[in-house]
Amino acid sequence: MKVISSNEFLEILYSIQNNSSTEYTAFEISDYIIESENNLNIDFDKIDVDYNKIYSTIIFKNLVFKTGYLNIHNGKIKKPSLFISNCVFQTKLHIHANFNNLTFDNNIFKCEKFNISGCKIEQLSFRNQEKSYSKKLQSNEFNIKQFEINSSEIETFTMDNISFSNELIVNFDRIKFSFLFNIQNLYVNQITVQNCEFLEHFEFNGHYNISKFTNCDFLGPSSFSRSIIGIPLNLNLINCTFSKYLDLNNFIADKFELTDITFKERVSLQETHFNIIKIDRTTFEKVALFDDIQIKKIDNCARGTIRTIKQELKKAATRIEI
Repeated sequence: MKVISSNEFLEILYSIQNNSSTEYTAFEISDYIIESENNLNIDFDKIDVDYNKIYSTIIFKNLVFKTGYLNIHNGKIKKPSLFISNCVFQTKLHIHANFNNLTFDNNIFKCEKFNISGCKIEQLSFRNQEKSYSKKLQSNEFNIKQFEINSSEIETFTMDNISFSNELIVNFDRIKFSFLFNIQNLYVNQITVQNCEFLEHFEFNGHYNISKFTNCDFLGPSSFSRSIIGIPLNLNLINCTFSKYLDLNNFIADKFELTDITFKERVSLQETHFNIIKIDRTTFEKVALFDDIQIKKIDNCARGTIRTIKQELKKAATRIEI
């Protein structure tokens, strides 16, 4: 691959012009190593493409970024689509821009920090194009210290077959997900989600040591599941509201916590397996299904928790009899 400077890369990027009359157009920049001790600031407003009239995609493919700080931004006037594939990032990455579509596919991140903040994105996805549930196959690989998305509005968010380095904490803070939040086959040490709104569909399936949701509102149907059985897992839900049905059937965890939770509709924890479960200051406005729940270390659970489960089992049985 040819080695170019940050300025040469920007010259190539900003020279893109939409001369096509077709509705869908893709502009690809590929096979470069971008080296510079200075920061690389990419301003999508400087690209001569009218995204309001034509659906155009900018493609970064087979690129290696070895710069200071990589900043991707715009003036919120244009909403481009950016597809990033098979790239290597050896630089801190900060994205502060609006996008129709922002997709990361089969990339390697060898940097201290990955941050998305202050954005409005219709579709944000991290994925591996080759559908597989094997951790060994190529996917977006994050060998970084910090991954965070905050203060943003995202319509559709998907993350599939993603691996993060050990000890990393993935953080989502102050985000409104207006349609879909879908995580499948995620491998991470710890994930924290706080002060977020999930307006429609929420699906969470991953392998993690600790997962904590705090001060979140789930306004649509929600489900938690896991992709690997037999590995310790802690799930904590604290000060959250579930306005629609929550599906936790067949969920398995070492420790499971519900504190200051309001369930406005039915919640199902049938055939779940926990070593320890904690239910504190939690309101079940409709039926809660605990059929065939198994608690291995029941002596380590608070009496109030066991009392709550028994009460809900009786309430559910009464409703069925009626």
